[in-house]
Amino acid sequence: MEYILQASAKVNLFLDITGGLPGGFHAVDTLMQSVDLYDTLFLRPAPGIRIDCPGVAQEQNTAFRAARLFFAKSGLAGGIHARIQKGIPFASGMGGSSADAAGLLFALNELFSRPFSPEVLSHLGAEIGSDVSFLLRGGCMRCRGRGEELSPVPNAFSPAYLAVRADGFVTAGQAYAAYDRVGGAHGDVDAVLAALAQGDGEAFLAHTANALTDACAALCPAIPATLSRLREDPACLGAFMTGSGSVCIGVYPDKDAAEAARPRFAGGFCAVLQNTPRSLVWAIPPEM
Repeated sequence: MEYILQASAKVNLFLDITGGLPGGFHAVDTLMQSVDLYDTLFLRPAPGIRIDCPGVAQEQNTAFRAARLFFAKSGLAGGIHARIQKGIPFASGMGGSSADAAGLLFALNELFSRPFSPEVLSHLGAEIGSDVSFLLRGGCMRCRGRGEELSPVPNAFSPAYLAVRADGFVTAGQAYAAYDRVGGAHGDVDAVLAALAQGDGEAFLAHTANALTDACAALCPAIPATLSRLREDPACLGAFMTGSGSVCIGVYPDKDAAEAARPRFAGGFCAVLQNTPRSLVWAIPPEM
């Protein structure tokens, strides 16, 4: 039997860097929102662990690390064959590899009779990557520390997003190293939280910021150019970069307005997205 799970992307509605952590990591204060763009995981219990994902060697895949960690921590015998169909672009700032790891952790926990509570599963996710804990849950959350300290955030702001990938490639490691050199804007998280709770898009856009934008712009000049192109559209309420880029997010009042702008960005990755209440959705669930 093959089971199918969809694992969503995320958008950083706010991202600040608040200091350093042991091991050379950065402390963040970020607001993440899950959106309706998905990687699809096709899963089948099998001897050993096998992860097939186009363009990613198995040993370098975070989903492989997640499976290995699950079996090591649970002490369970077994294995999984997972085939990953990518919908979330690589190195986009939308959490694609973390979504795959979160999806695999969640699916394994379901398939093997839930040996871990949601809280323990979240801690396992944090061992794999900064966004994995959030992507096990989704919705809208404030994420601090390395991203593993989660608290739900009321979000009544429900626009449509036009996600446009700038022509370039920035890894998270490159982005944070560049931030250490050039710094970045910090925004006002309290004002953003209030704006989201009230559904006030104007106040949200006035106060939000992504501290990595200047650093990523220095590495990839197409990022500020793409943000400018989005902001030039009269229907676009505002634009920002998500995560460490290179996807830029245009904010539109509704899906029709975002779809109307989409042809202007033909030729590369471009998608109209909306908020989702959770990150992981079974298409074909296991029988429990």
